[in-house]
Amino acid sequence: MSDTKTPPLATPRNQEPRFWGSFFTSVFLASILSVGPLLLGGFRLWIMLPLLGAVGALVIFQGARLLYRGPSLTGRFGDGVDACVVLFLLYAAFRYVTASAEFIARIEVLHIYNYAAVFWIARYGFSRRKHALYLLGALVVVGLLVAFSGYLFRFRPELRPYAPELLKHYAPRFCGTYGCPNHFGELVVMTLGILIAFCLFYRIQWTPRIIAFYLAGMMIVAVALSLSRGSWLGLITSLLVMAFFLVRHDKLRWYWVAAGLALVIGGAAAFYATSTTAQQRIQEIAYYKQNGNWDGYVRVELARDALKIANDYPWLGTGPATFRYVHPRYQSPTYSSLAEFTHNDYLNLLADYGIVGVLIVLAFIVLVTRQLFRHLGPLPDSDEALILASALCAWCAMLVHSTVDFNLHIPANAYVFFTLIGLGLRRSAAQVELTPGYLPRAPLARLLGVLFLLGGGVLLAGAWLTSRGYFGHHFANRDYGTRPFPAAFVAGKKAVEADPKSPLALRYLGDLYRNRAAMEVDFVKRTVDAQQAAALYQRAVQANPVDDELLALQGLSYDLAGRYSEAYLIHATVIKRQPYNGYFRLLLGLHFWRRNMLEEAQKVFEVGAKCPHGNLDNGKALNEINRILGERKVQEQLPVPEHAPTIP
Repeated sequence: MSDTKTPPLATPRNQEPRFWGSFFTSVFLASILSVGPLLLGGFRLWIMLPLLGAVGALVIFQGARLLYRGPSLTGRFGDGVDACVVLFLLYAAFRYVTASAEFIARIEVLHIYNYAAVFWIARYGFSRRKHALYLLGALVVVGLLVAFSGYLFRFRPELRPYAPELLKHYAPRFCGTYGCPNHFGELVVMTLGILIAFCLFYRIQWTPRIIAFYLAGMMIVAVALSLSRGSWLGLITSLLVMAFFLVRHDKLRWYWVAAGLALVIGGAAAFYATSTTAQQRIQEIAYYKQNGNWDGYVRVELARDALKIANDYPWLGTGPATFRYVHPRYQSPTYSSLAEFTHNDYLNLLADYGIVGVLIVLAFIVLVTRQLFRHLGPLPDSDEALILASALCAWCAMLVHSTVDFNLHIPANAYVFFTLIGLGLRRSAAQVELTPGYLPRAPLARLLGVLFLLGGGVLLAGAWLTSRGYFGHHFANRDYGTRPFPAAFVAGKKAVEADPKSPLALRYLGDLYRNRAAMEVDFVKRTVDAQQAAALYQRAVQANPVDDELLALQGLSYDLAGRYSEAYLIHATVIKRQPYNGYFRLLLGLHFWRRNMLEEAQKVFEVGAKCPHGNLDNGKALNEINRILGERKVQEQLPVPEHAPTIP
């Protein structure tokens, strides 16, 4: 018997399946993962929806692989981690069916299923290890492009092809191709871990290795210049995990690791000492901590509000993707804007999915952490160490960063994250009993193939249905104000016909009718258009009953139609739900103004001007009301002439 040992995760070449399916999977998945980071993090529906469809197509391809050619490999399929994923998918489907806002729940649940798909494809879809390495190499290239776009657009902002106003909002912080420095920083941190792992474990010459270390240093500087405190925490965590991994792997002596960490710490200290902006970012936290009053600090206020929501909806939450609509009903008077998410992925999960969702995800976190760290010692192959180190760094960095940001709600970062975790679990030392590739051609493999085909079809259908309604609305709304009314109405009606449950399309068409009614002089025509607008807003409210702004617009349409009693009830309702929303106060003030109740309007505008958001127009309206009331008072004080002029 030969003494040559085969690595646990290796398969003799003559037993390996044909690899073209695995290679195509690597290329297809790399293409999907590259799009989002280069286009605003994929955090726009016009990017999200094509990506949803692309993942659906990839899932269908995996189903075809399972049905057509199941590799003749043996081994256990599935474990507790997979069970947690399946359980959360079932729970998400249940929350979608029971959701009051179908449209936003649909998009959220489609993303959840897509993330599960890329996780499983990364975990089980590569029959050759080198294809996983190709994918990691592609992610390094994407990370470098994103990092250096931070340098480019910081010093040449006019070259940014989209959303240049975001750079002005966050300047001088690095955003790169993202819309926010926090998400830019996390993507760079995850891909930085892969690059460092390549430098340390991949078999390359010293010259390219030195160049790679230099590029890694530039990525670290890009994260520092993002001035994202969450990304700083993620970076520190990633480097510490990599150092721990190197020591346990016997790759470097502990003193070399300590020297590297000391170099990073020294660089961080020098950066802090020379950057006034970095000092301000740290001093902001110190200021709130010193005063002992966190009112006005965004993350703390959002965390408090999320806990209030969870207190009212403890077990199942408010529903998928509802935080942005429900939160204004709970926000404090010191919070001065409208939030998309909680700046904490865990609390966002609690608010949207309740304790049930948190328990499932907590079990997933525990099991994944256990598998990644179990038997963490010297691995039989440096490529295995490369893959596992990349996954470990991304996993720990995201767990830490998610306490202060919402990267898992940014599609580009979530896709990359779940791909890395899938690769890491498949290649971890804790999973040597799992063989690479798919199941053997067997009834279970065929069943999974059928399920993948059906699941991919559902993902494609969901993306197609949502895209038809959204893009009709998107292109029409893009030209809003410049397109003639007849053409705008045609586009709006097509969008509503394509997706009748889309509140975006319904609102767009309602806005058209309402604006035309506001400009109409003829009372009958104005009333007809206003009634049409109110009916469309009512349908939008039924499609998304947690969006109070849709209800407020319905009240505004009733005002235009002269249905003042119904309008007042609606304005009072939305103000009761959101007492600090200045825009809703403005609409109520205009309601009183139309009814010539100027004193009542004055009182409402005074309160609205003091609201934390939506207060600017209240101030303008208040000034105008004060002017009118002042003129009226002067006229009332004029002396009555002894002899009134004769009217001919």
